[in-house]
Amino acid sequence: MIKSGLAVVTGLILLSGCAGQQARSGVDGATSGTVVNTGTYPNLNIKPQTAAPQLTPEQVAASKAELAATRDGARAAAGADASPASTEELRSLARSHGDETLKVIQTPAQ
Repeated sequence: MIKSGLAVVTGLILLSGCAGQQARSGVDGATSGTVVNTGTYPNLNIKPQTAAPQLTPEQVAASKAELAATRDGARAAAGADASPASTEELRSLARSHGDETLKVIQTPAQ
């Protein structure tokens, strides 16, 4: 008896939701971006318009040269041509730093 009464009340609550106002779209009055059925097939032979003028091969070559120059300058400034001694020193520092850090992590906090 209680189950059937509960089912009736639940059904009435659900039906009351249908009696309310109709749901609206999230953007009122906006129709841009919607598909309009024109009743005809689209013409796929029309070349699409580009968003911006395309780069010429000369512009591409100039951009690549500029990027290469910037890359080479950044490498020189960063010391990419480091000596083997400094490289070995950095590796030694990394090994000792790793061991020290591991000890700090494994030591319980006080």
